[in-house]
Amino acid sequence: MQNALRREIEPELNPGEEIHWIGVPDPIACATASCSLFVIGLPFVSFALYWFASASRISQVTSERLDRGFEWFPLLGLPFILFGLWMVLSPLFNFLKARKTVYFVTDQRAVALTGGRWKRVKSYTANDIKMIERVEKKGGGGHLYFAVKTWQTSKGKTEHKSGFLGLKDVQVVETHIRKLMSKRSDDAPAAR
Repeated sequence: MQNALRREIEPELNPGEEIHWIGVPDPIACATASCSLFVIGLPFVSFALYWFASASRISQVTSERLDRGFEWFPLLGLPFILFGLWMVLSPLFNFLKARKTVYFVTDQRAVALTGGRWKRVKSYTANDIKMIERVEKKGGGGHLYFAVKTWQTSKGKTEHKSGFLGLKDVQVVETHIRKLMSKRSDDAPAAR
């Protein structure tokens, strides 16, 4: 398997770049990471479907008595139904995405490569690594977050953590990320 993974990532390597670690995420662990969306999505999509059905019945009754424009009213519920379905299906989407993802750490960067119709490559250099957060389960598997994107909203700061999800041995990967982080330029802020 390692040779097949190496062939897949070879085109992404810079000249002279050395691979220190290669791995693939556990699809089930990636799917369970979004179970909270599934739980929230069930009542959300249920209510959206109920509202859509009720609005459809009401619009049929009132369109006979009122102006014809009211018959389009139930369509306002479609975006909510689609959003609810996205939440309910997010574990499946994450499972399928994980099956096409390869993680690797080199002497220059950490990379998440996802194949499919379009190849998506997320690359994190030593200066991109602002912190390291390890979420470890019994048995050594878990998630490793090492990049943070922060933006200001009207309610304050919002953060989004990025990293490698569904790792089989999260401590080994953390060791490689810490080695990479030690190569930060002197002007980069220290990790928290």
